[in-house]
Amino acid sequence: MIAIIGGSGFYDFIENSEERKIDTPFGEVKFDFGKVMDKDVIFIPRHGKKHSIAPSSINYRGNIYAAFKLGAECVITTNAVGSMRDNMIPGSLIIPDQILDFTSGRKNTFFDGSDFSVTSKKGEILKGVIHTDVTNPYDIELRKKILEASKNLKLKVEYGMVIVYGIFIQNLRHLLNGIMMFSN
Repeated sequence: MIAIIGGSGFYDFIENSEERKIDTPFGEVKFDFGKVMDKDVIFIPRHGKKHSIAPSSINYRGNIYAAFKLGAECVITTNAVGSMRDNMIPGSLIIPDQILDFTSGRKNTFFDGSDFSVTSKKGEILKGVIHTDVTNPYDIELRKKILEASKNLKLKVEYGMVIVYGIFIQNLRHLLNGIMMFSN
């Protein structure tokens, strides 16, 4: 099964889908279930079906936990975002290999020392404080499959990019420093 978490502008692509919900330790998650090319797919609209959930209120942990509990083999997310690079035109497909996350104001881990625990697919009980290796935050094999599948599309494709979250540009100096820091 594949889980797809869609962002702005990406809401309804599974034909004959069935709307469902699942309770998680982080709250209820609503999703669509159906098939795409004979593969079971769950689709979670991160902002809700009517784009009514603000980015600061998205149930990130609930969405990922729901995908795990439902048996997803992988999670693919879509984002409608801007770029600081002129050659990144709207409609480009970015297949990132790294992430810098400066997000603040929300929980950013499952394993914060609380009572939460989960049994991994390997049968290990994970709980407490866990240090997660994010050397390769995106699955290499999945990235290769997406790249191969994208060759038939008429899109600009960028492979091996760094995605940066949570930077709030307060003035021109910060903007210029950001452009110098993240441009090739």
